[in-house]
Amino acid sequence: MISTYKAKLADELRAAGLYAQVDREAWSKDFVVDIQPVGHGVPTLKYLAPYVHRVAINDSRITDVNSETVTYKIRRKGNVMQNKTVAGDDFVGDFLQHVLPTNFMKIRHYGWMSGNSKVKVEEVKWLVWLALGWTFWLGSGYAPQAEPLTVPMKCRLCGGVMRVIEVSYTSLSSQGIRPEHGLTYYDSG
Repeated sequence: MISTYKAKLADELRAAGLYAQVDREAWSKDFVVDIQPVGHGVPTLKYLAPYVHRVAINDSRITDVNSETVTYKIRRKGNVMQNKTVAGDDFVGDFLQHVLPTNFMKIRHYGWMSGNSKVKVEEVKWLVWLALGWTFWLGSGYAPQAEPLTVPMKCRLCGGVMRVIEVSYTSLSSQGIRPEHGLTYYDSG
């Protein structure tokens, strides 16, 4: 799996003309590849959020350091804290996997999210609403079309042609997704 990932990455970098910019030594190192489906993303954000503005491990979690090993606290399921002791070389290697290469940014704000943007969040929300409304209108069959965009949906019970009469946007919690902090919807603003 890892060699397949490494080969595909190298192919994509060659296609983009960036392969020569990668240090040759990087290809001889082990790649950390852990690809798993994340569902709706809330658990992933919960996991990654602490790393955005902090280092991978806080000094207060390191309980002992000697010439051979490092002991630090880890959180297990149910918020149970345990001590873990690893060789010093392994600790440094694991820590350095969380350090970004030179000139890489953790968070890149651009467009309306940048600090210099003159666009207000309300304007972005209005544009999103407008785009969603326009998309609905085009797909609803009410917009003039030379031919229908899709085959009409039919009722499973009576076989009659169904038409859209209302569009409603449901919250994540109504879909069985429990967002953190009691939010009922997610918003980019």
